[in-house]
Amino acid sequence: MGRPNQFETIENRSFEPKFSLDFPPKEAEVALLKNLGLDGPHNVRGNLQGARFTVTRQ
Repeated sequence: MGRPNQFETIENRSFEPKFSLDFPPKEAEVALLKNLGLDGPHNVRGNLQGARFTVTRQ
């Protein structure tokens, strides 16, 4: 049996969105990643109204 994948934080960034908090979540994810130059496969935990919005790229 192999070892489980280990995740590590590469970088934490602050982001000031240019859209409202009621923006559709899927569109917000894509807009955020494109703005940071990191678009591609990903998963997101949290929401725009919460204190934390975590994007895990694959």
